[in-house]
Amino acid sequence: MAEETRVRARVRHEQDHSYTVLVLGPAGEVEVATTTETGQLHRVAEEGAARLLSVPLEQVVVELVVPRPPYGRDGQLVRITSRDVPEDHGALG
Repeated sequence: MAEETRVRARVRHEQDHSYTVLVLGPAGEVEVATTTETGQLHRVAEEGAARLLSVPLEQVVVELVVPRPPYGRDGQLVRITSRDVPEDHGALG
């Protein structure tokens, strides 16, 4: 079995609500992909790291950091309610 290549990657939240995946390579952090689906983040990070480092995909192990989205920066109020408690009218935050 080939030796694992461990890679650090992070996600940047974009203004258009897409996600840019950045991989830390030999020359620093490099954008490898953009997606609109959170379910694809780990896969695109692995594929991007494999391309960037010129190693087989099966060899790549990615540590992906996904920061909390920047909700509320535009002054938007979000109502948080409980699905299990119908009389809960929620809280604004």
